[in-house]
Amino acid sequence: MSPSSGPPIVSEEELASLAMISPAKTSQYSGSRVKALIQILQHQLDQQELVREFMALEHLKPFDNCLVGKAPENREKNCYRDILPYDKTRVLLGDNQDYINASYIRMEVGSEEFFYISCQGPLPSTVPDFWQMVWENRSDDPGRGEKQGEVSPLLAKEG
Repeated sequence: MSPSSGPPIVSEEELASLAMISPAKTSQYSGSRVKALIQILQHQLDQQELVREFMALEHLKPFDNCLVGKAPENREKNCYRDILPYDKTRVLLGDNQDYINASYIRMEVGSEEFFYISCQGPLPSTVPDFWQMVWENRSDDPGRGEKQGEVSPLLAKEG
């Protein structure tokens, strides 16, 4: 089955049920906005734009170092030794710019721009740092993206 003739990502029934969700009064999301974003994403899938973009990723070279995450004093704050934030996009904690394994992400979808924080699930020793990050960045939607039992919080950031 080719991507353009495949089933839609979300059925009309699922979209209708999404519209029943009541976002917070201050939220920028609404049923019609979510539907529009899904339609943009469906179009990109139909045109195989996302596949081409994904395939091009393997040719990219890292644009920054991860020196802060590799520093001896920060090693125990990383769940995984090989997944570190870039120095230029890492989240800084407090006035001392303390370390947490987290990165700011800016994503453009059509004419919309979204800001997120991606981070590893907190270790028992970094839970206070995690909540400090949520507080300092005024995250209005702490969410989780999980893959094969691995916890990877995604936080929507006020932009």
